[in-house]
Amino acid sequence: MREVEGPFMLPRRALSFVGREAEKRRILQDLDSQSLVLLEGPRGIGKTALALELAHQLQSERLVVWLSELTGLESLLHALTAVLGESLRHDWLQAVGPSDDKLLLLIQALDARQVLLFLDDCHELLDFLRLAQRYLSGSTVLLTSQERVKLTAAERADGLVVRLKGLSDRESEELLARLLDQAGPFDNLIQICRGHPLALKLCASLVREHRLTPQSETPRALIDEWARELELGLSEPEREVMQLLAVTLAPLPMHAFPQEVLRGLEERFLVEVTDAHARLFDLLAHSLRRELDEDAARALHRRCGELLAGDAGLDAMVHAVEHFLAGQDPERAVELLLQAKLPLYQAGRFETLLGLIQRVGPGWPILEISKADTLASLGRLEEGLDVLERVERQADPQTRLKSLNSRCHMLLDLGRFEEAESIARQAIELADSLPGRQPGRVKALNGLGRLQVLRAQGAAGQATAEQAMAIARELDDPKGLAYSGFVRARALGQQEAWADSLQQCHRSLEQARAVHEERLAFLVRFLAGEALLKLGRGQEAARHIEDTWRASRGFPDVQLRGMAELMQAKQLHAQGRNEQAEVHLAEVDRLCQRLGNPALALQVLLMRDQAAEAGALAKGVGAAQMQAEVARKAPYRALSFEGERALSPADYQELQKRETEFDLFLDLPAGRAVEKSRGALNLLSRKILTRILLALIRARGAPLTQEELFAQVWEYPYEGESSAAQVRKNVSVLRDLLEPDRTNPVYLKQAEHAFGRKGGYYFNLETRFCVIEG
Repeated sequence: MREVEGPFMLPRRALSFVGREAEKRRILQDLDSQSLVLLEGPRGIGKTALALELAHQLQSERLVVWLSELTGLESLLHALTAVLGESLRHDWLQAVGPSDDKLLLLIQALDARQVLLFLDDCHELLDFLRLAQRYLSGSTVLLTSQERVKLTAAERADGLVVRLKGLSDRESEELLARLLDQAGPFDNLIQICRGHPLALKLCASLVREHRLTPQSETPRALIDEWARELELGLSEPEREVMQLLAVTLAPLPMHAFPQEVLRGLEERFLVEVTDAHARLFDLLAHSLRRELDEDAARALHRRCGELLAGDAGLDAMVHAVEHFLAGQDPERAVELLLQAKLPLYQAGRFETLLGLIQRVGPGWPILEISKADTLASLGRLEEGLDVLERVERQADPQTRLKSLNSRCHMLLDLGRFEEAESIARQAIELADSLPGRQPGRVKALNGLGRLQVLRAQGAAGQATAEQAMAIARELDDPKGLAYSGFVRARALGQQEAWADSLQQCHRSLEQARAVHEERLAFLVRFLAGEALLKLGRGQEAARHIEDTWRASRGFPDVQLRGMAELMQAKQLHAQGRNEQAEVHLAEVDRLCQRLGNPALALQVLLMRDQAAEAGALAKGVGAAQMQAEVARKAPYRALSFEGERALSPADYQELQKRETEFDLFLDLPAGRAVEKSRGALNLLSRKILTRILLALIRARGAPLTQEELFAQVWEYPYEGESSAAQVRKNVSVLRDLLEPDRTNPVYLKQAEHAFGRKGGYYFNLETRFCVIEG
């Protein structure tokens, strides 16, 4: 208790007091009508400073009594006796009966003098407060407390309760200017202190001691040490609740926490409860987040994801972002939006996420990358690429590395492999130029490995994936390790090592689930289903693919759902259930209209035997390996003066009707050969002649020597002149059969060497020829 020299003696008012105009107006307006005013808030928030400001302002109008840190009724009686005089002599009060009688007598004495009684941090005097609220009419008690006063809800409603929060940025700057007797800017100090007056005063004292300047980065350790004092005595459940609130930044629904734990934190003003939601005191939230290591933060994020799984939780996060944007606080809006993007994404609220990012504006490259990834998930890949290209022109190296990795995978989805390879190698080069081992290098290697697999370079893809896995283990990067394992599993499958691929899928699936990478887990499950099919485990594969397909139907990622539908169609087709397979292919068609993903569309066309359309699509996106896939899977192939293309059965039948349009038409599946001027030829039944002709056509105009022709057609060792004689003899027979005029051959030419000597044989590509193979 402070010593009191007379009835009007008050501690000096704080010279640095600023702001609180709204709170002052509210209290002054209601002071005459209230018998109890509670001024509550966490330690250092400015309760005492505001109470002193009010006391000094009112002492010329009313009898003001200021008492502090009283621990019970006896100390209150002693203090008021010293202030109010003989009417409250302590020995006389001791003669009175029960304690309630003493309290009532005390209240009557106060009321008679019309006192404004300020009790600074005296929240334990509950009995006195209840009776004062009930019986005082001419006097008022104003109590400051850093714990929630334990009155009933009805008792609190009957009084005036003012809960203090932090200062605004403008008020914080004014306070620092007054404390330091100099103008700002004080942006760094204001940002870390989050409007907390005591923290601002601590920073000002450090500036005065020349331990930092107003423009330097605030020593967070000093602020954190002070903030940790607020946590003293917390139980483990209380600390867990505070950490959960710290990592989300958003208000969380009250029902998510044990109510007794929440009440205990609220009483200490460590947690604020409003509108059925709870949120953490700002300065403490930032201090707690900085204490958490990566693993602890990841576990808390998973827990928050569970708590915020419902629409109400997501709405709370969106509302908080909008609140910070409306309050012109983009830094906090961005910080919260980075936390909210994963739950919003998993709930399929892509448009909401895009809208919030759009409102924040383009000045935040890391958010722009999230915007591009969201656009890609919606199938708007070209828009996503445009966003990333803008980011890379203005971003720092670390952010540019993230952007390059995202762009590489989008280009792969679009089938633009030359560009994807260039971007992947740029990302690897950039990662190597940055200090330390970079998780971005793991992602870049995974992009390159995925490209190699798509190009049917299975061994190279496996080596790249294993290099990425080694770096991920060194960095303790479980997400990177899971994705690297997936790329390795794909590379093993391409090399027909399906048993090893399936084993790698099981490991990667566990790793993906451990870090809650649901999309990656689906991709691994698709590949595991394909491995089971290749290994002949049909029933197991069918169950696995069916389960994966059902699970994917609720997943918001459009590309992933398209892959799930395609996988289901493949396994139904393998069972001969073509009508059911077509239902799923139609759904893939619908999704492809949104996606622009040629790989999915190509697979659909091949399953429907539309090889011509598949070949045109593959050629249109410049995807060489896609064209090879078409050639491998289509039932027929046409090699003509116009180029090479795959044929569906319908295409084949259509081309047969056009045989008279060609100078030379060879239909190998039908065993028919036609020369325009000579008609049908007895050629295809003569295997050696047919093989000579096809070898020359496939050489695409390049001359083949007698030795080269012999090796390709006869397939046993060349034995000098005897073998060469066989070549000359059969070429001569072929000319007799094929050429309209053998003295002036049209189809089979021979290269001229120096001194008039003859060179290798070649086929004349200027003729209108067509060869159909099957």
